Amino acid sequence: MTLEQLADINTVPEVAECFRVSAKTLYREIAAKRLGCIRVGAGYRVTKAQAQEYARRNTREAVIEIPDQGGAPRPRPGRSVRPA
Repeated sequence: MTLEQLADINTVPEVAECFRVSAKTLYREIAAKRLGCIRVGAGYRVTKAQAQEYARRNTREAVIEIPDQGGAPRPRPGRSVRPA
């Protein structure tokens, strides 16, 4: 299942299947207030918009490193190089 295939309102296990994580992981995200939800009785429901927002906030951009054609490899940004 993908985000586009989610219904407007979903159970936590349905959203977990979409993200390919356990429902327990999403319950922890809900408890930490990182994933929005609707409380229904003793359970939770997650809207499609809340799932999409959670995915957007937790998406990282890919970094492609192209090795330098001459000499030693360049260090990645934010990393220090220790002498060998």
